[in-house]
Amino acid sequence: MPALAVAPHQQPNAFATGRGPGHAVVCVTEGLMKLVDRDGLAGVLAHELGHVKNHDMLLQTLSATMAGAITNLARFGMHFAQVNALSAFKGGIASLFSTHPPTEQRIAALQAIARGER
Repeated sequence: MPALAVAPHQQPNAFATGRGPGHAVVCVTEGLMKLVDRDGLAGVLAHELGHVKNHDMLLQTLSATMAGAITNLARFGMHFAQVNALSAFKGGIASLFSTHPPTEQRIAALQAIARGER
């Protein structure tokens, strides 16, 4: 049976946490306990116990871990592109995703126009 906790917050809320049914905690806030009657509180607790029974906390943990891994991989990829390790493309991979040329190229183009070269 999960442990029950009461959080001293006025915002009405309830949640289940823990790494599995044997280590779960169901928490309700004081604000929720003031807002709903006994039957309403029983319904909220039943809903949270459903999350415990269905191992939803594990699913959320795995989902968050996967999202973090994907984010870190994407950040690594952007860093890899910025150091121009894949310079087979002019300007590197990052230039493929750029909507404007680098500032230096813009200045050079404007100077060439001013000199009448374009």
